[in-house]
Amino acid sequence: MKARKKSNWRAVIIAYLVAGAVVAAACVGAIGTAFREKLALGRAYGRFSQACAGGASRQELAEFARWADVEDVLLLDGQNQIRFSARGTMEGVLALEPADQQGKYLCDPARPGVYYHVIRSSVLRSLESMVEEDAHHEFEDEFFYLDGGAKKVYALHSLPNGNSGQRVFLIFSFAPVKHAQLLLRLTATAGTLFFMLYWALVALYVYRDAERHKLRGAIWGILALFTNLAGLLIYAVFKQLSFFCFKCQAVQNRGHVHCDNCGARLHGVCAACGKTIEHGAAFCPHCGKEQEPAEFSALFQ
Repeated sequence: MKARKKSNWRAVIIAYLVAGAVVAAACVGAIGTAFREKLALGRAYGRFSQACAGGASRQELAEFARWADVEDVLLLDGQNQIRFSARGTMEGVLALEPADQQGKYLCDPARPGVYYHVIRSSVLRSLESMVEEDAHHEFEDEFFYLDGGAKKVYALHSLPNGNSGQRVFLIFSFAPVKHAQLLLRLTATAGTLFFMLYWALVALYVYRDAERHKLRGAIWGILALFTNLAGLLIYAVFKQLSFFCFKCQAVQNRGHVHCDNCGARLHGVCAACGKTIEHGAAFCPHCGKEQEPAEFSALFQ
């Protein structure tokens, strides 16, 4: 029976680990697929920023501008004169000034209706959140809806272009990821469910093991339910310091001669020195005489 219970628990743990691994792999795969373009853009930005540190060429600026979320890549001199526009959308001078009292937005008077908010990377503020419902939270304030409608707001990031005194301006219009919010919620739900299941399994294991040892399983189970690993550790230490019947595993007082649960004899007597020995001892701890298996078994009948 004891071997069967151990086998059952082993099967439960293996099933839990396998199911957790499968669900985790599925969630990581789904999220990785959904955010593949965003993650690739993040890696491309890392390489591009390194290129700018050494002085990026116009060809490198044009290549970075090919990403779908990049509206344009500008090269400005020290007087903010646009020397190069990768997509050819802008020319002249980029004269940015605060568009609101809080300084959250910038605008160029020469380009009415277009506003910018500065992002200082990390990587480009985690690619401007990447989540559908969160994509426009930044702009849900009174300023954004003034003058009878929402304004066009781009994300703006600048980098020095080597030691030339020029700066590279990256203008982004981040597109939301389809079903991103749903995927993240499903992943969070699955993680929460597996964590709750793990928590319950620890408490259930402690309860059943304590019941097997006649240790008031309900009390130990509740302790593990509220403290989890701490309760499991306390229970393990208690078991290590306790004395159990070799036959039925019920906890015993060390002074007992017979088990108070099944009646089995708990101690024997060494035939050589006559002192008490524990069940399973191969040698007498007092005189060192080896205990013959047949002789030893007879001591516990």
